[in-house]
Amino acid sequence: MQDKEFYDLLLCYLATDSYDPEALKGLLTGDPQLSAAFRANLQRLGSDGNWSVAAARRDLNYGFRNSNDLGKWLLDLDSFLFGDGPVP
Repeated sequence: MQDKEFYDLLLCYLATDSYDPEALKGLLTGDPQLSAAFRANLQRLGSDGNWSVAAARRDLNYGFRNSNDLGKWLLDLDSFLFGDGPVP
């Protein structure tokens, strides 16, 4: 999965104007290859620090207060999409 494909999926399903994490989970569950690639990109996004809080606020239209807030949301998203966590 290319970074642009990952980013497009992220915006398509998780921006506030189109927020539908359940549909994204269904899409990923139905395609193991896509799921693995999406998860790897999501984990990299959370660990490499290249996505600033300001960029995340702008891109998703969420009110992230700081990097801890963004990091928690990314972990919660991973837990929901790939485990039994609640909808973030």
